[in-house]
Amino acid sequence: SAWIYAGNLSYKLTEGDILAVFSQFGEISNVNLVRDRETGTSKGFCFICYEDQRSTILAVDNFNGMELCNRPVRVDHVEEYKVPKIHDDMEPEIKKLKIEGVGPKTPEPSDSEEELPDIDAIRDHRKNKVKQEKEKRKEKEKRLQREFRCSLALFRAAEGKSRRQSRRFTMSLPPEQQITNFLKENPLVCSILEDDVEKMENILESNPNLNVSKQDNHKQTPLHYAAFIGNENTCVTLIRHGAQIDVKDNIGLTPLHRACAADRAQAVEVLIEASHD
Repeated sequence: SAWIYAGNLSYKLTEGDILAVFSQFGEISNVNLVRDRETGTSKGFCFICYEDQRSTILAVDNFNGMELCNRPVRVDHVEEYKVPKIHDDMEPEIKKLKIEGVGPKTPEPSDSEEELPDIDAIRDHRKNKVKQEKEKRKEKEKRLQREFRCSLALFRAAEGKSRRQSRRFTMSLPPEQQITNFLKENPLVCSILEDDVEKMENILESNPNLNVSKQDNHKQTPLHYAAFIGNENTCVTLIRHGAQIDVKDNIGLTPLHRACAADRAQAVEVLIEASHD
C-alpha cells in the first residue's frame, strides 16, 4: 500500500504542514488529517498517500520516532486503507482537499495553445532547402559555363580579326632593352608578371592615387596581364582596388578574353563574378 499512518502529531499541525514535512521523501497524492466532526480540530493523527509506494519505506524509516513540535511522531505502514466518505457538513477547504487530493494536477490541453511542430514537416523542409541549394549551385555552374563559352567565342572572333589584320594575339614583346625599361617604369605590372602578390599589395598601399587601369602601348591594363598569368589572388586584389574589367586592348580583347585564351579557369571565374557585382 502507498499509505502510511502518522500519529502523536501536534494538534496545531494542518494538512499543509504535514505535506511540507512528509514530502521530503516523495510526491504526496493525498493527506487525510483526521478531525473532530463537530469542532473541526485535529485529533493528532493522519493518513498519507504517496505517488510511489517506495516512498513509504523511506518515510517510515526516517520519520518514525522523530520529534515534531516537541512530540515523538509514530509512523508506520498501512496495509489497507479506505478513504473516508465526504460529509456535507465539512468545511469547504477540507472537502475540496479530500476530493482533489494534494498531488500535482496535469493541466488540460487548451485549444489556444500552439500545436507541437510536425517533425516530418521539419524534415521535409530541410530536405527541400538542401535540394534548392544544390539546384542553385548547379544553375550557377551552368551560367558560368555559358558565359565562359560566350567569352571564348568573343575571343576567337577577335583572334580571327587580329589575324586578318596581321596582328599577333599573344602579347608582343619588345626587344630586351625595351622590356627592361618597361618593367622599371611599370613596377605594378612587374610584380604581376613575377606573380608576387605581396609586392603588388605594397605598391598599391603605398600609392593610393595609382591608376590601376592605366593602359600601356598595347592598351593593356595590369588586369590584362594578371588574367593572362592566371593568378586568382592578383585579379581579386586589382579588382578590389578599382581595376576596370571591361577595358579592351589594341585588338579589342578584355581581361576575360585574355584569361580564356590562356585557359586560366580561376581567373575566368573571378572576372565573371566581378562583372555581376
